[in-house]
Amino acid sequence: MKNAKQVEEILKNEIRLLPLKTLCKDSIHYLCVFPDFYEYGLPNIGMQTIYRECYNHKNVVPDRYYMPKEEWKDKELTWEQKVPASSCDIIGFSISYEGSYLNVLKCLRYMNIPLKQIDRKERYPLVIGGGVVTMYNPLPLSPFFDAFILGEGEDVIHEILDVYLHFKGHSKRSILLNLSRIKGVFVPSIQDLKKPVLHVSPVNISNRPAHSIFLSKDTVYEEETFTIEVRRGCNQKCRFCYMGTRLRPARTISFGAFKRTVDLGLSHCQIIKCFYEGLPTSVIEEYLSYIEKKGGRLRIGSQRLEMLSERIIEMMARAGQRKLVIAPESSERLRKVIGKERIKNEDIIKYLNMASEKGIHDIGLYFIIGLPGETHEDLDEISNIIFTVRQHMNELGNKNGYLEVGINPLFPKPFTAFQYAAATYPEEAEKNWTIS
Repeated sequence: MKNAKQVEEILKNEIRLLPLKTLCKDSIHYLCVFPDFYEYGLPNIGMQTIYRECYNHKNVVPDRYYMPKEEWKDKELTWEQKVPASSCDIIGFSISYEGSYLNVLKCLRYMNIPLKQIDRKERYPLVIGGGVVTMYNPLPLSPFFDAFILGEGEDVIHEILDVYLHFKGHSKRSILLNLSRIKGVFVPSIQDLKKPVLHVSPVNISNRPAHSIFLSKDTVYEEETFTIEVRRGCNQKCRFCYMGTRLRPARTISFGAFKRTVDLGLSHCQIIKCFYEGLPTSVIEEYLSYIEKKGGRLRIGSQRLEMLSERIIEMMARAGQRKLVIAPESSERLRKVIGKERIKNEDIIKYLNMASEKGIHDIGLYFIIGLPGETHEDLDEISNIIFTVRQHMNELGNKNGYLEVGINPLFPKPFTAFQYAAATYPEEAEKNWTIS
């Protein structure tokens, strides 16, 4: 049965770019929380970026917390300082996807903190929410949080910490009132939304590139991997996606900043993973080539087929990447509806052949179901794509290659073309998929 000692053993296996700070009487204890298990939570760049900003703030000691496994003991303890989470000054959740809503509540229970903010008295920490899903709609979680960050957190977190330091010792109401005056901070108990709450202004990501500050083999990557956010936002405007609609302008870190960040990563490990959306192929190739030139092993996630190239696949293969992941999303008919009309079914086979020739034998396919206007014929086409890819892999002599298929229902996002679409109930999704 895992307990605090075994958590400590996990942390011993980490590579840290920042030494552990010592908690003292006058410091703010800020707990960075990712509401999922360690193997999924550690790679999250958003949480690591907030940790770094707190670390660089005077008189602030950041700490971490990941959702404990059910069988673990000592679920209330923080990971680094080994104190009850309820003794922290501020607890900041990084919430990346709607599926983690319930995990937020689980974490609060494990921490022995009342779920609803109205039930939390003065002795409990401030609970703040941030991340993509709270950025576009904090209201579903508003009964459980004292405040939300609406937008990017690198700059505004310092304003929040300054206010807390200045008013520490005052009533929680007084602190929240002053937090509500910060641009990009929404305090549900004070702001009634009769007046608009402005988002944080976009930050210059070249000044402080978002990257890993913790590396570990005990994650879904299964190897020590240094990750870099090469681009924030997207200019593709897919109709289901919040990123391309509201997280604008899309910004790419300068090549100089990228090279410095890669060099930092390679001083700690060999593997560099890059995250970007909608970058032109020529730019992607230039950036990835630098990793290869410096002797690093690159890793890249899901690829847009219309921006993939033989050169990119060659670099992936030379670096030993075992899997090519692409997102056809749906049928060709519905791709025209969602803004991905440039992706054709024959392109899937084209790049499957190319990957196989270069020695990449595992394939990942991501799909969305529940799109507006979806029919059983569209679902049948998704099935056919999956079976065709598997059959083609076998014909290429790749019977031992893994075909990973991810199928997720549409979560309609505010401010997108599909914001008023009805979400598919799980029972309906399961029924429709079974029929197809």
